[in-house]
Amino acid sequence: MIRFETLQWIPLKLTLIKKKGFIIINGKGIPIEIHKEGNVWIPELIFGHLLVPSNYGDSEKKVTGGRNGYGAKLTNIYSTEFIVETADL
Repeated sequence: MIRFETLQWIPLKLTLIKKKGFIIINGKGIPIEIHKEGNVWIPELIFGHLLVPSNYGDSEKKVTGGRNGYGAKLTNIYSTEFIVETADL
């Protein structure tokens, strides 16, 4: 499912160096601000909270893994270090 009509695909680069994985996604940046309802930074909400109570923009409220799903969240939980770099455009 494509959530942004203008987005056809996201180039993804995965590099493994000395037991460290680096994933680079050339997609839409993540806003760097406090979430109005969650009262936490949006990147923290996206990558650190399971079962986010909305799907960011859908009119119907539902409990989901969020736009970034469980993959990034579980990687964060089970990693000794997890760094997110984003552009707030």
